[in-house]
Formats: sequence, C-alpha cells, structure tokens
Amino acid sequence: MTQITAYIMINVEIGRTEEVFRALQNLEGIELVSITAGEFDIIVRISVESLEELFEKTERIHQIEGLVRTLTLVVEKEARREG
Repeated sequence: MTQITAYIMINVEIGRTEEVFRALQNLEGIELVSITAGEFDIIVRISVESLEELFEKTERIHQIEGLVRTLTLVVEKEARREG
C-alpha cells in the first residue's frame, strides 16, 4: 500500500515548545519532530496508510496541551538528492 506523507506545522504557546516537542516524540507514527525558527515553532513529518489515519493522528496531536495552531501539508511528490 502507498504511504501518505505529511508535514504538520505547529505553533505553540510561549514557553511550552520543549514540552510539546517531548509529547510529540512519544506519539506513535511520528517520523521526525523538529523545533524550528520562523513562522512555525515545530514541524512534524508523519507517514500513514490512509487519509483517515492521518485524521486520527492529527486529532491526537491536537490533544497535546500548549498547541495554538496547526497546518497540515500532504506531500504529493518528493525526491531526495543523493550524495
């Protein structure tokens, strides 16, 4: 089955970035969690089997205390440069 990959951009309450970062690391199915500078505080990379599963994972993310806003971007095509 084809994997659906998405990036979830997250804004958190001031002073809660590390707490939210740790909570995200403990969620099953999250491939990568990054604290970033700029418009978003945290970016998550996730791969799922279906859009329904993506919905379920984002619902779990939304339950984390300290989140202000999320933006989910579904990947349509991606390439990795080797070397």
